[in-house]
Amino acid sequence: MSLGCATVVSFICFHSSAAIEHRDWGLGRGDTITTAVYVADSWTDDNFVDPNWRLMPIACEGSVCFRYFKHCAAGDDGFVCTYQFGRPGGETLRHFRLRASTLDALAAAEADVVILTNVEAREDGVSLSRFSQQSPNTEPPICLRRMDPALCQPEAQ
Repeated sequence: MSLGCATVVSFICFHSSAAIEHRDWGLGRGDTITTAVYVADSWTDDNFVDPNWRLMPIACEGSVCFRYFKHCAAGDDGFVCTYQFGRPGGETLRHFRLRASTLDALAAAEADVVILTNVEAREDGVSLSRFSQQSPNTEPPICLRRMDPALCQPEAQ
């Protein structure tokens, strides 16, 4: 089943048409995606931390699942949600942020975005609207270096 992506940037499917700005700052790269309803930012950098996957909620569609962190807040220009997500087993957290003027626009933005696992097929993904659990914290839970890494992996399901 095709997801009907109008734009794909950094394994993220956008159903709406968008203007895209690419940035590279040496130790990282990012993209800003601007639509009529929202602005999205996706980025990677060299600040790798091991997340505590066990403490992160799960969002799934069918058999495709991501562990994620979500923090939202009201800002000067509306509402902002920051997401970090990935899949246990060697994948680092990916960073994403949505900005919208109203809560309704933010909900529409989440419904417009799908996180992909396979860019070529554009078939396997999870809608950002499934990332429903918000954290009061501004950063995701991390696996401290002094912890046994096995304690940060999710239990087998």
